[in-house]
Amino acid sequence: AVWHLVCLWHDSVADKAYIQVNNGTANSTTWANGTQNGTGEMWIGSMPSNVGKTFDGLIDESGLW
Repeated sequence: AVWHLVCLWHDSVADKAYIQVNNGTANSTTWANGTQNGTGEMWIGSMPSNVGKTFDGLIDESGLW
């Protein structure tokens, strides 16, 4: 099995969203919409708009802080 650590975060001061895989260089994009607080569903490994297109692997753990 191959393991990957994926980390995502939002910097509200710089208005950027970041993603980093396996402690590599972080990629960023401008994101001025803030965090998405609300009662909507959270999907891991699939999206409601992509029925039948699910992640083809195992997700060992997820966490939110």
